[in-house]
Amino acid sequence: MRNMRTGYAEAWKRLVTAKAGNEEEARLGRLFNTLMVISTGIVVALSAVFLLMQPLGLLSARVSWTAAAFPLAFVPLSIFCLVQARRGHVRPMVLIYSWVNLIAIGVAAWLFDGVYSPAWPLFIWTITVAGVLLAPEYALWMTGGVVSYFMLLLLATQWGVYTPVLTFGGGREFVHMSFLLIMLVSTVGLLTYLNMRSLRDALERLHKEIAGRKRTEEYLRQSEAQFRSIFENVDDIIYTLEADGTFSSISPSCERMLGWRPDEWMGRPFPLVVHPDDLPFMQELFMKAQAGEPLPVFQVRIQTKAGGYLEAEIAANPIRRGDSLVILGVVRDISERKRMEEAIRKLNEELEIKVQERTHQLLEAQEELVRKEKLAVLGQVAGSVGHELRNPLGVMSNAVYFLQTVLADADQGVKDYLKIIENEISGAERIVSDLLDSVRTKPPQPGAVEVAELIEQTLHKLPIPSSVAVQLDIPAALPPLLVDALQIQQVLRNLVSNSIEAMPNGGALEIRAIADEGGKNVTVSVRDSGCGMTAEQQGKLFQPLFTTKERGIGLGLVVVKNLTQANGGRVEVQSEVGKGTLFSITLPSESSAVAAE
Repeated sequence: MRNMRTGYAEAWKRLVTAKAGNEEEARLGRLFNTLMVISTGIVVALSAVFLLMQPLGLLSARVSWTAAAFPLAFVPLSIFCLVQARRGHVRPMVLIYSWVNLIAIGVAAWLFDGVYSPAWPLFIWTITVAGVLLAPEYALWMTGGVVSYFMLLLLATQWGVYTPVLTFGGGREFVHMSFLLIMLVSTVGLLTYLNMRSLRDALERLHKEIAGRKRTEEYLRQSEAQFRSIFENVDDIIYTLEADGTFSSISPSCERMLGWRPDEWMGRPFPLVVHPDDLPFMQELFMKAQAGEPLPVFQVRIQTKAGGYLEAEIAANPIRRGDSLVILGVVRDISERKRMEEAIRKLNEELEIKVQERTHQLLEAQEELVRKEKLAVLGQVAGSVGHELRNPLGVMSNAVYFLQTVLADADQGVKDYLKIIENEISGAERIVSDLLDSVRTKPPQPGAVEVAELIEQTLHKLPIPSSVAVQLDIPAALPPLLVDALQIQQVLRNLVSNSIEAMPNGGALEIRAIADEGGKNVTVSVRDSGCGMTAEQQGKLFQPLFTTKERGIGLGLVVVKNLTQANGGRVEVQSEVGKGTLFSITLPSESSAVAAE
């Protein structure tokens, strides 16, 4: 039996269920389909009443069958509306059913007995359905229309312009009672169903709301317990600020982080715990929070109970509590992070310096490799060039000497040409010597050499133009150098020659010597007042075959660097365009060897 009831319920549910886009349309569809089923039952009952009145002798056969056929015509309408509503066309079907019903009942009243027609109670059902399914306004409009229609028929009857087509005669009273009973029972049943359905739905919603509130209260209790646990055990400080800037709550971690007990901060304004330099920034953020604006994560220094300041990071935002705003924030100690960031910054700086140093070393190594490759090529060339050129140059030099001796009384022009030839031969011999010296540096034979004597011998061997003024600054107490005298003479000779060539119109040539504080090294500098060099030229100065002179081959300074380094020294250059150039060679003294021993 229970299964049968369940089956009937499922069948009824499938019958009255309508396709809908939302819950409200679905509810309206179910109600409308239910009313269509009831409406079908009503018209069948009305037709049955008319058919039973003939055997009872209350109606003629013609009137009985005509009256019975009239309500049965609504059965297809109800079925059509039911089918269309199940397909989702609920509201159009409600309108069609209501207005067709209204018009059909009006026609029935006009046909059967006019103002005395038993059809008038049928309007009760139609008006109720329209008011329930459409809107209360429809019920008012239809009621007004029915009353107006009744008054028109009444007036037409009184004036004699209207006579009913059919009449129920003596059965009118029976029809009246039957129609009124059916309509009242149906309408009362409908209204009772709707009221009880509304009451049941309201009770269900109330039960759901109560259950939902209980779940919400339980969730709130759990959330409060979780928040309280987090609030009391979190390492960070959780706080709330009131609208006046005072603390209204603060977590116990305040004492662990800052040394303050929570009750010592309660009611205290935040400006009293912030570093004075950070206060303007904090007040600006506080004004934004009071305006309801979200705040970025920011850093601030907070006073500890010991009197110092803690580097802290704060994430805070305004939240609404009733009609007012409070600020909920989290304070995190970032002192260790700051120390790590500072350490990382220093490590990055050191790494950057080391990278730069290493890069510089690699560049120098690359330049040295290129220089050695060039010197290797020069070595191959120098072997053949030195052999092929030195012998002819020696023969030419002897020939010039012989001609100068033979032509001692010759014309001055001849002597000048012979002198030019002699100078050019000397220049060619120097180029060949530089070429050989640049690639075949002999191991130095160091010995004690006086600086003043070394410089004097160098200058004595060089032709210095009268337009060049030589200034010497050689202290007498300088320690002797521990170098190969011939090699360092060649270094000084190349430097002085370059300085003289840099001053074709004359100038000042200054040679100085100075010992370092311990006397282990002596620096000899050669300064000229010539044309100077650019930074780019200085960078390439010691590269083989690079020269700034029109007739140079770029080997003189290569020899200077090689010989200086071979003797344990170093060479440096400073130059400025238009002001001159300073070459400095730093060499070990005899004192350095004694200290090493």
